[in-house]
Amino acid sequence: MVSLTWLFFILHRHKLERGFFLLILVFLCAMLVLPVSSICSTILSSLPLPKSLEESLNLHLAMGRQIQAMWLIYAAIIVFIEYYLQHRNEIRRGTEATVIMGLVVITIFYHYFYFLGRLRSFFLPVLLVYLCNVVQGAEEEAYRNSYMSIVKSVGIVMLLVFFSYRATLFELDSHKLRHTLHTPGGKGVCSPCTIFDLRHHSAKYLRTERMYIADCYWKYDFIDEGNKYKIK
Repeated sequence: MVSLTWLFFILHRHKLERGFFLLILVFLCAMLVLPVSSICSTILSSLPLPKSLEESLNLHLAMGRQIQAMWLIYAAIIVFIEYYLQHRNEIRRGTEATVIMGLVVITIFYHYFYFLGRLRSFFLPVLLVYLCNVVQGAEEEAYRNSYMSIVKSVGIVMLLVFFSYRATLFELDSHKLRHTLHTPGGKGVCSPCTIFDLRHHSAKYLRTERMYIADCYWKYDFIDEGNKYKIK
């Protein structure tokens, strides 16, 4: 991910045209109907990958959903960022390169929310800060353009809905995990483990405990979830 972002950073010297974002949005729309699972399987089988990596990718890319509520959020993010960039004269190459690469990754792996969950972490911190700049820029423009005040209001509502939805869903799902019945103290993969835990336990103990929790999660939750969301 870092290498691809650096490559885009080197090439990103001019203002991106509206057609680029339109292409991403069209591709995201196509993801609702394309049989991506069969396409990915064909590509993976033709690549000279190590066996362990191939098995891991096949496992992650076998799980996903064609239709997701998150599609609306992703589409809105693309539209808001496109509008923001088209009304800027300067180019912030570093930030924008990371944001654009994040949009491309989200679009390509839209189906596979398990796999995408691993990749999004590279881009979300920058993307979220960038979205805050979009809202701030809309607020400044709102004094001169009534249309921008609507964009600003819709953007804020979308962000609040997104964070509220994700926080609520995360909390509800964490209570449904069965592996916590088999772990010490009922700890789960969502339970925090920070540097402050070293005050009471050794690093070796904490590593062993977290690996045991991960193993329980794999046995009692992950496999069942995989079968539940397996792409046909």
